Amino acid sequence: MIFVLAISLAVQLVAAALALRLACRTSRRVAWSLVTVALVLMVFRRAIPLWQSLASGQSFALDPDQESIGLALSLFMAVGIAGIAPLFSAVRRADETRALNSQRVQAVQQLSQMAGATLQEIVDFAMDEAVALTNSKIGYLAFLNEDESVLAMHSWSKSAMAECATTEKPIVGPIMSTALWGEAVRQRRPVIANDYAAANPRKKAHPQGHVVLKRHMSAPVFEGSRIVMVTGVGNKAEDYDEDDVQQLTLLMEGMWRLLEHRRAEDEIRKLNTELEQRVLDRTAQLTSANQQLAAENSARQQAEASTRARNEELKSFAYTVSHDLKAPLRGIAGYSEELDRKHRADLGERGQFCIGQILTATRNLDRLIEDLLHYLRLDAETTSLTEVNLRHLVEAILQAHSMTIAEQRVEVTVDVPPITLETWERGLAQVLANLIDNALKYSRKATPPRLTIAAEELPGTCRVTVADNGIGFDMKYHDRIFGLFNRARARG
Repeated sequence: MIFVLAISLAVQLVAAALALRLACRTSRRVAWSLVTVALVLMVFRRAIPLWQSLASGQSFALDPDQESIGLALSLFMAVGIAGIAPLFSAVRRADETRALNSQRVQAVQQLSQMAGATLQEIVDFAMDEAVALTNSKIGYLAFLNEDESVLAMHSWSKSAMAECATTEKPIVGPIMSTALWGEAVRQRRPVIANDYAAANPRKKAHPQGHVVLKRHMSAPVFEGSRIVMVTGVGNKAEDYDEDDVQQLTLLMEGMWRLLEHRRAEDEIRKLNTELEQRVLDRTAQLTSANQQLAAENSARQQAEASTRARNEELKSFAYTVSHDLKAPLRGIAGYSEELDRKHRADLGERGQFCIGQILTATRNLDRLIEDLLHYLRLDAETTSLTEVNLRHLVEAILQAHSMTIAEQRVEVTVDVPPITLETWERGLAQVLANLIDNALKYSRKATPPRLTIAAEELPGTCRVTVADNGIGFDMKYHDRIFGLFNRARARG
């Protein structure tokens, strides 16, 4: 029975050891510590009397049934504790995962509060947090270009910077030539190497002073279907697993979203600044243009006012001169007609020629004065729109000049359709009469004189052409044709 008792004590010690292990590896440390103490006390309670009996040489009475039951209870207790251990290990892992998740969330929150930090500061902080979350010793982060062909190392963890003595930390190179830490890009998935010393064709020799890797884990970060970043950690005391991959990936994805959000804000801020500057520039241009336009309008208004004043003065002067010339002109014409009528026979050939020239000149001057007075009355008249048949108006004007046309043997061509216009009839009649009169006047020396009047109806308007084969005028004076009291010089 001593053998049974020894086995029972041994089983109880094993159960106490299992309880102590659970006390160390679970969050229920107090409870499992009490179980361990109870089991140890039970062992001492049975072992001390046995030891005293053996030391004194006295026999130690044992009840076979009780010892058998005690052994069975010890076995059941040990098996039960051993069976509970995995459950509590799972609980411990869950607690650790919750703690890591909480730590990652806090890290992301801290990242979101780094509003004034630079890109390098944000990346370095995230890298150090990734090392802490995965219980690693070193870590790194690299960015990829648009076509995922070139990888540029951007950040090393503080521990890596402290342990690595090489000066060649920044690395920029094609993905196809990178070592194992570029494998996550080539395979487009996380890659774990818990035995980094194992042979691998992708592995390269460490540069002198570089950190010696024992374990390594790398993971890509995606934006849509494109890999934008690769992050890696190394030299964890235990093997890396999927929990480490998840923690690393979630943290770095959170950091990338923050960087993208910040980049978008910077872009929006830049666009707003550019837009504001463009608005300011455009406003300044419009202000300058408005000021220039206002100055031009003011100058034009002043010029128009000055022109109106001069025209009024000219009209007043012309009206006064016209009336003042009428009286002496009538005297000259009357005396000349009397001299021609009563004393023509006494005048010689030269005298008769001079009297004829004087009478012609007085008639021309009288007609010029009448035309001038008619123009002044026409200019002062209020315009009113009426329907005018253009062909009838042209025929009436030609009828008024029929004697001149017959005397000068003018060939007249009229190509005016019966167009009805809504216009100021007296003004249009005066313009056409002046044009026809000038055409007859300055083409009388042509052989033969030709006068062409044509009209063409256009959308919203009508074009009338009065052409002749007269002496014409020099085109360099074309801007003076319609000026008041101006006369264009003839060609040649």
